Amino acid sequence: GLGIVNMSNLITMESVVRKYEGYELASPKSSKEILDFYKSIPMKATSLNIFFDRSPDFYSLLNYQGDKNFVIICRNKYKKIIGVASVVVRDGYYKGEVERVAYFSDLRLHSTPENRYLLNLWKQLFVDIISNSNKIIGLECTRMICAILADNKKAIKSLVASSKNNFYFNSLGATHMVSLLKSFTTDNSGLNVERATEGCKNELLTFIDNKFKTYNYGYTRKFISDALTSWKDLAIENFILVKDKSGKIIACSALWKPSSAKKTIVTRLSWPLKLLKVVLSFFKPLPSEGEELKIAYLSFMVKDENKGNLLKPILTFLRKSGEFRNYHIISFQTNKVEENSNLKCITTKTKINLYEISAVKNSATKESQGFEIALT
Repeated sequence: GLGIVNMSNLITMESVVRKYEGYELASPKSSKEILDFYKSIPMKATSLNIFFDRSPDFYSLLNYQGDKNFVIICRNKYKKIIGVASVVVRDGYYKGEVERVAYFSDLRLHSTPENRYLLNLWKQLFVDIISNSNKIIGLECTRMICAILADNKKAIKSLVASSKNNFYFNSLGATHMVSLLKSFTTDNSGLNVERATEGCKNELLTFIDNKFKTYNYGYTRKFISDALTSWKDLAIENFILVKDKSGKIIACSALWKPSSAKKTIVTRLSWPLKLLKVVLSFFKPLPSEGEELKIAYLSFMVKDENKGNLLKPILTFLRKSGEFRNYHIISFQTNKVEENSNLKCITTKTKINLYEISAVKNSATKESQGFEIALT
């Protein structure tokens, strides 16, 4: 963890950030300027380049991620943004108890020889935030986590592997985003699969809460309940329930698209993906470069253990109800890729490394983590 909260010695995030030349705490009025900067620096992976279109409001996704956020920007001498990072705070379970958890994300830096001095200061600022995390008003957290694409070698080299840093990215293990382009999944388990209704809301929230209590950084009941009332395009009917023969919920997930806060735009396709696009066009059209990749996520997916592959009945339900025709991709997160190797789907897999950020080097727990790819 990052320390114990001391209420008698609180400071503001702005006072910390302002100590560093060129850095400031952004506000929603800077949203368009931040969005323009983001668009100029797409994420790079081995097979495609994408950028996340967060318009019309950069802060919308942050408001989904947690109840408090800080956006830090760096400006050069011409007052142009050359760097952005976000810290979002929420309640989360840790060893069964509720704690404040900070999520570090959105790091983008436009590195040039002229900008190097200012951008080098961000690591000093980052150490300052970590060291004072228990004293910064609104942060006041004991834990900070981060996710980095395994393909993002540059970020891993700079943040995780560098011996020059005065902070540590302690590994929490890896998770995978499995993207389903086409499903032929069938399920013969005889389990009942249905959409949730208002009448089973309390039972559903209790089931999810009991599961996330066993996760580190798991989402609280209040977080899920608030999401149902405040997230656009998320309703109780988005939840798909798997029930045993007695009618008890044994698995669930919400099919949700975050397009109101984050659209995935493809800026470049590799030749293998261009070939796959041609092949898959017989089933459904896929986006061309510059178009939105319409993705829905199986969010808040939890299940009873030792009940077999409970993803199969969910995917079969989605296929039969026509949901795969509504999106280019339906994605889900798993820590155990091998468990889902026989789904009979056309898939791609993206490995994501999870870290706990600390001022000291330690062996962070690698138990199940509460993490939602739809919110990254």
